[in-house]
Amino acid sequence: MMGGVTETTDSSSTADEALDGGIPLKWVLAVACVLCGIVWMRSGPRASLAAEGWGSDWDQAVVSSQQTGKPALVLFTADWCPACRQFESQVLNRADVKKFLVDRYTLVVVDVTDPASANSRRAQQFRVDGIPTLIVYDQFGREAARNFGMPADALFAWLGGGGR
Repeated sequence: MMGGVTETTDSSSTADEALDGGIPLKWVLAVACVLCGIVWMRSGPRASLAAEGWGSDWDQAVVSSQQTGKPALVLFTADWCPACRQFESQVLNRADVKKFLVDRYTLVVVDVTDPASANSRRAQQFRVDGIPTLIVYDQFGREAARNFGMPADALFAWLGGGGR
């Protein structure tokens, strides 16, 4: 006993114990989890959407839709949205879905991750209340149908039925 403090030693390990550098293990684990989350958000299906025919330029999509006669399929999505990520990875990344969409639609992704962005203002303008939201616009820019993310078979049925 020194200065009224009793020092004890315990061989059991807890998350509060310090590593060799004096940093508590629970803080190291928390930082590792955050870093893994950032990597997961940046490496997921979002990066592949652009490679799969999804554009992000609204004005260019309007021009392309008018020139090709293909309706536009607009996906409102965000990095922080688990349902969006699931829809992208389990539905939009399927080869049969990709081919169907690219062959029939001008594809536009509107990322509303940043609430202060122009994309978020566009989502408000078009009354997008939840995500992932899909909106089909005809070649003249009129909304033809609207729905939320869904399984692939439901997506095929919805789009094949003219959005009904």
